[in-house]
Amino acid sequence: MNKKDKKLYNQISKAYKTLPADADDGLRQLLLDNGTALKKGADYRDVSVKLASHLDHYLLLSKSLPTAVTDLADDVEVTANKYRGAVGSAS
Repeated sequence: MNKKDKKLYNQISKAYKTLPADADDGLRQLLLDNGTALKKGADYRDVSVKLASHLDHYLLLSKSLPTAVTDLADDVEVTANKYRGAVGSAS
């Protein structure tokens, strides 16, 4: 993993560890799956795009999520927007 992959992996790991016991199982699985994808060599930008769209859903539904989850959502949104812009302008 490169530095950006490791940074995102660490953020996902921290978010996963801070989830309360009664957290949504889908959110738990989302974080686990994307952390695993990074460990298996997925590009951090692809993972960011996937996470950004799914985390938005949980942010809208939940009244309170741990700060680590909201920080992760903010960071992946920035990365996803940059990546979408780069892909869109390359077409």
